[in-house]
Amino acid sequence: SCSEARPWGPKEPDRSARVGTQPQVEQGVERWSRWRDDAELAESLAGSPLQRAGREGLARNAAIVLGNLPTAAGESVLLEALSFDASAIVREAAAWALATGYARRDALERALRAETDPQARAGMERTLAEGR
Repeated sequence: SCSEARPWGPKEPDRSARVGTQPQVEQGVERWSRWRDDAELAESLAGSPLQRAGREGLARNAAIVLGNLPTAAGESVLLEALSFDASAIVREAAAWALATGYARRDALERALRAETDPQARAGMERTLAEGR
């Protein structure tokens, strides 16, 4: 985790070579968005500090990472999350990521038409208004 590699903040030297990184991080953030419930997450992340964020928080964070660092696999994961994730927070983050990192405004517009959660709708509308 971050606190293992840089326990005193970003201005300190990176110690990840000495202490290693979490294997769950090395497996790729695309995987995080595919966990559908807390039980599956708990099994996959047993003993990891990543478990504290919970499925919804981790999937949201993964979507933001994928929006900032686009990958081919990431686009597929985000489209799936946008259409099928039970969490409005994750759907909103996936919409932002697709519009920001993948220029998939079309996916955001389709999702907005189908979205029923008022907070997720507001977030999607903000993303569209920002011209992403």
